[in-house]
Amino acid sequence: MMRWICKSGLSDMLPTLLKDKVYVGVSAGSMVTNPSILSSITQIIYEEDLRETEDINALHMVDFYILPHLNSERFPNVRKECIEKIADSIDKTIYALDDNTALKIVDKTVDIVSE
Repeated sequence: MMRWICKSGLSDMLPTLLKDKVYVGVSAGSMVTNPSILSSITQIIYEEDLRETEDINALHMVDFYILPHLNSERFPNVRKECIEKIADSIDKTIYALDDNTALKIVDKTVDIVSE
């Protein structure tokens, strides 16, 4: 997804668009706001990007990592135990969110919104 965001030119347009718009990212759309897409994480917990060998620069809209689909039946490895194992390799905060939870970020203030 990140490659298409760059290729389409959206990554260049976002700073201007976000001056008076809200970004809503769902699933991978939330992960592209991270500093990078860490292939080791996507391979382990999402079983995706298996051919990737390098991390991909993301939009770096936030200074932490968002991992969606916590405890989802579709992603059996997105569990607290698995995330705790990979957390040691990441020097930033991780927000693991279930499918009923979101982050609201305004001026670098992070609020967790959940049922």
